[in-house]
Amino acid sequence: TGVGPYEGGPVHVETSGRRKARARLAKAHAKVAQARATTLHALTKTLSTSYAVVVVEDLAVKGMTAAPAARPDPASPGAFLPNGAAAKAGLNRAVLDAAFGEIRRQLAYKTSWYGSTLQVAPRFYPSSKTCSACGAVKAKLRLAERVFSCSACGHAEDRDINAAKNLAARSWTPAESGSLKTPAEPAHASRRRADNDAGRPWPTRAPVTVGEESPTRPPPSPA
Repeated sequence: TGVGPYEGGPVHVETSGRRKARARLAKAHAKVAQARATTLHALTKTLSTSYAVVVVEDLAVKGMTAAPAARPDPASPGAFLPNGAAAKAGLNRAVLDAAFGEIRRQLAYKTSWYGSTLQVAPRFYPSSKTCSACGAVKAKLRLAERVFSCSACGHAEDRDINAAKNLAARSWTPAESGSLKTPAEPAHASRRRADNDAGRPWPTRAPVTVGEESPTRPPPSPA
């Protein structure tokens, strides 16, 4: 049997080969989704159990993934100049694939489970533009500049490491960082509470000091 997109249109026959191809594609998508979820859960659990304080930035993902504005060509009315939309589309996919919101959601409830603390840096805190050595703030830092160079003290460092040091050196209250809504617990949270009520508490993690390994995790083996 077949169904056409409109009356009198071409009929697309659902063949066995097409059904098998659709099944293979669905299986591949499910495999990728499972690998992504496993990686995110492993990462957030490691952060929650290895450090007493975890700091994340309140990123405006919607603004980061917005399409660039069109650039009208003043010399040709009705025409437009290149605006880098193709390159921006690739960056948008990379940002969305990183799943910043899901990482923050998991950290919010896992840090409460394991006795650590989650802090959210304010959205407009210039962590990448601030020098981690002297505290000077650069007026402008392009995304293409991967190395932070301070004009005040000469300090040079990878921009991501420099930003991480600035975040680790600060602490924010909920009023400073904005409201941090408690996310919905996953489905197995109800089982956790039921086990606690039945006298079968889940294993807990003792709080650890920043920079120290978790007492429940073995120290890393030398390379």
